[in-house]
Amino acid sequence: MHNPRSMSALFALYKPHLPLYDFLYRNRCITLTPEPEAAGERRVRFDVAGGGPYQGLLDEAARRGPVAMADLFLTVQAIGGGPKLYRPKPDEMEALTQVRAEVPIEDYQQPFDTFCVEPPREWAETVTNENGGWPIGVVVYLDKEKRFVVAGVLWSNAVTTCATMVPQRPHETLEEMYARVGHRTLDQSLDYSLNEAGATE
Repeated sequence: MHNPRSMSALFALYKPHLPLYDFLYRNRCITLTPEPEAAGERRVRFDVAGGGPYQGLLDEAARRGPVAMADLFLTVQAIGGGPKLYRPKPDEMEALTQVRAEVPIEDYQQPFDTFCVEPPREWAETVTNENGGWPIGVVVYLDKEKRFVVAGVLWSNAVTTCATMVPQRPHETLEEMYARVGHRTLDQSLDYSLNEAGATE
C-alpha cells in the first residue's frame, strides 16, 4: 500500500482503480493459507489464480516477492467490495487501546472480513515507531474458514508492520497470538511460498 497521511486519503488515491481491486476481490485471485508448522515456524502460502485482465499485476507482485504479495493482498482486501472504514474519536480510540482481545480465535467475529481503522491524528501522533512515524491506519483481515487474522499497520513514514496470527493450539486467544508474534515489519512477518494456478478469465 502507499502511505499518504490518512486512510481516507489512501482510499481516494485508489478510487480510480476500484474496478481492478473489486475484480481481484470478488474472484478471490489471491488467497492465503497457513501451512503446517515446521521447526517452530509457520509459513503462509499465497495462492494466485484467475487474474483475467489483471494477471500481469499478479505475476509482477509474485515476481517481486512476499512484501509485494502481502501489500497487494491487504490492498485488495481493504479496497475490494467497497472500503469499510472506522474513524474513532479520540476518547473512543483511548478506550479501544485499553481493551484486551481475550477471546479464542474460534469465537472471534468482526463485522466484515476486512475493515480499516483510521485513528484520530492527535492520538496517532503520540504513538511513534523507531523512525518517528505515526500510524495512519490499521487493516484487519479475518479468514473465517481457516481461522487466522492478518493485521497490518500503515505508518506515516512509509513503513508497514504486519502480523499474521495463526493459532498454535485450540482456544488460543487473539491477545495470546498477538503477544507471540509481536510487531514485525512486513518482510519479517511473512515467510511464504507461492502457488500459481492456471489463470482463467
